[in-house]
Amino acid sequence: MSSRDASGLDRFAELRTNFYLGASGVIFAFDVNDRSSFESINNKWVGEVLRKTEGNDLVKCLVACKCDDADAASISNEEAQNCAIIHGARFCSTSARQDFGVDGVFKGLASAILAKEQENWDPGEFRRAGESNDFSPLIRKGRGKAGQHVRSCG
Repeated sequence: MSSRDASGLDRFAELRTNFYLGASGVIFAFDVNDRSSFESINNKWVGEVLRKTEGNDLVKCLVACKCDDADAASISNEEAQNCAIIHGARFCSTSARQDFGVDGVFKGLASAILAKEQENWDPGEFRRAGESNDFSPLIRKGRGKAGQHVRSCG
């Protein structure tokens, strides 16, 4: 699995186009203390991802960052969860400062991508290439389905 930070700066818009090619999943991250950060998910990022991936059914995760100070938050957990539901995304709360949820975002996204790929997987494709096709130890059945909403993805 490889991940790329697409950067929100307009000067990197052309570079971001390449990041979307062949993508299986996307993380929409926002700062719970910054309403404009949250609003850009709806106003910019979801639309850009849909356009650049030509509507491909990516596994999506909405990530609330800096969730260590609930009193300072300008975005409620409920509002963020509703946004995730609208966009068919998982929802995760994280705090790098308190070290919770960050690993779970990536593990949950990877698990959901593997589960989704397994649904569309043609084992014969790998046999024709002469490679092993036994990926069952890597895939946990029934976990991490796209659209599953959880407080923490861990």
